[in-house]
Amino acid sequence: MPPHPTSLRFAQLLGIKEPIIQAPMAGISTAKLAAEVANNGALGSLPLAMYDIGKPEGLTKLIASVEEFRRLAPDNARNVNLNFFCHEITTGVSAATQIKNWWTLYRNSISNLDDTLLSKIPFENGNVSFKQFERDYPQSVDKLLEYLGQVKPRMVSFHFGYPTRDTIKRIQNEGILVFVTTTSIEETKLLLELGVDGLVCQGYEAGGHRGNFLKEKLLDENLSTYALFSQVRKYVSNSNKKVHLVAAGGIDDANAINYYLSLGASGVQLGSIFLATPESTSNGFIKKHVEGANDLTTTMIDLVSGKPARAIKTEFIENLMMNDIYERDQLPAYGHAYGAYKALKVLVKDHDLDFYLAGQNYHTLDPKLNTAEIIQKLSHDLAKL
Repeated sequence: MPPHPTSLRFAQLLGIKEPIIQAPMAGISTAKLAAEVANNGALGSLPLAMYDIGKPEGLTKLIASVEEFRRLAPDNARNVNLNFFCHEITTGVSAATQIKNWWTLYRNSISNLDDTLLSKIPFENGNVSFKQFERDYPQSVDKLLEYLGQVKPRMVSFHFGYPTRDTIKRIQNEGILVFVTTTSIEETKLLLELGVDGLVCQGYEAGGHRGNFLKEKLLDENLSTYALFSQVRKYVSNSNKKVHLVAAGGIDDANAINYYLSLGASGVQLGSIFLATPESTSNGFIKKHVEGANDLTTTMIDLVSGKPARAIKTEFIENLMMNDIYERDQLPAYGHAYGAYKALKVLVKDHDLDFYLAGQNYHTLDPKLNTAEIIQKLSHDLAKL
């Protein structure tokens, strides 16, 4: 790989061989996947947004997840990014009209779905924000930060928004880098003022949930990875701020990695490339699909979780989109909507209602490779450039 001083310094700072960060991929990634990434010279990531640390068992489960990674990567126990969701706090309960509309949308999209089954679906907030932990459970946040100070992961990152300036400083004071997802210049400006260490520049082609937090769907410019990274790099350069920039979205081989490093990226974040690996929870469907017709496109949809996410356009997803007649405030909010969907998926046995998150370039992944082989191949190919 041609020498790129910025990325070389970044890799040295993180104690890794390659400036590659595995995307957290909540619901898809596992401690085993993150450990395989770390054990082969890159930075693994653990999604921790599913743990409600406002409850005693939530913090216990979170710590257990981190400790599982540390057990699987004993020689690289610090080489991990711990990821949290930091969206605006969802308050109250879903209105009766919102629940009724949700019922109608899903009843029209799934055959033989009756009201008896739908009546069993709870509408409770299943995705608690880190902002809510800070507001309502400061003692739990103190315990979490104390634990982070003990294990000292290389990075803590936030998606859908940012924590308080105090939390950022407290994490940094433990020698841990703080990264936040950005999708626009407006978000970049705000995050630079907060003093974060790095920005994950998530392009529109990226798989999974879109991390925008300042603009709603209709106002989102939907910048590609290249357009976003170029704009952010220029703004950061003109501002004389020191911050690490990580490109994310549509990056699927060594040439693409080298391209962004040549533009000045500190590193890249890769997610979809791991979807068919044995260490991914989505490997069954993804592997079968890319080995077969490989003809399903992706789409950005907010009818499953309540927030925009790029997913494979299965029959279930297509039906939801065809039956969508609602303004977004006419449906349950994120958290409530996502929790209801997850409950429904468990109850419906005769339909595939899975939500297969993937980037636009997922067709190019090699289903024969496991996680270790993917990192090894990228490292080998980068060395030849």
